[in-house]
Amino acid sequence: MNKYINNPNIHCKSWEIVSEKIDRMRLEKLHIVADFDNTMTQDNDFTSWGLFKESGLMPAEYVVERDKHYSFYHPKELDNTLSNDEKNKWMKEWWSTHLWLFSKYKLSKATLKAVVSNNKFMSLRWWFENLLNFSHQNNIPFVILSAGVGNTISLFMKYNNYLTDNVHIVSTNLIFDENEICIWTESENIVHINNKDEWHIPEHVEEIIKDKKDVILLWDSMSDLKMVNKDNVDNLLKIAYLIPKHKHDRQLYIDNFDIVIESRDDSLGVLDSICKNLI
Repeated sequence: MNKYINNPNIHCKSWEIVSEKIDRMRLEKLHIVADFDNTMTQDNDFTSWGLFKESGLMPAEYVVERDKHYSFYHPKELDNTLSNDEKNKWMKEWWSTHLWLFSKYKLSKATLKAVVSNNKFMSLRWWFENLLNFSHQNNIPFVILSAGVGNTISLFMKYNNYLTDNVHIVSTNLIFDENEICIWTESENIVHINNKDEWHIPEHVEEIIKDKKDVILLWDSMSDLKMVNKDNVDNLLKIAYLIPKHKHDRQLYIDNFDIVIESRDDSLGVLDSICKNLI
């Protein structure tokens, strides 16, 4: 890890503590928990929600309403002065409103597949493919815990041959009627950006990870700190990707996370070094 100490795109309060955590980790005890949008995917890509607007395949009326809601709710997403209850309220309202737009403007399975299959809208950060391969080869559970659209994430992973048997996706999934038109979501417990700590991982996934107490957590949002209960793990390495819209909170990220990586390709090799140390 020494080569990253003076890298201006990588921030760490204590490389000594990070090295100690990594040294204590064991492959057979490890599982990985990652956010999807802007963490696994490039920060200049569209999110699993936003790509529907950019695709040009949804009605213009959908885009107008979607943009109006975005302008209202997005500042609340970024507002760290809001209480947890206040932000939960606004985020649940925003996510529910967008789901209603999918139903109102008749999002179809065909449109969903067409959007996801167009790789100009979404791509993995260059090293995540290596990380997914590493986790699969070493039978490490890789849990994608996302506030995005589960159907979009699953299709993207499948189309790109990333959906291996060790990958588990926990997100909000849309449901479609007999005409393959979106009618709502399969659960009233909508996973939004501020409630991942409240979202119950499916029992079959819990069973897989229950004895894997070493965890690498990868995310881009302050709210994602709550994705893993620190009391249930032996070693927790928290890695954040500082995307442009959060750069004003750089110090807040540095104070709360083990490693903070600016969104630059030359800094993502830190994951490579961690994995090599675990072998």
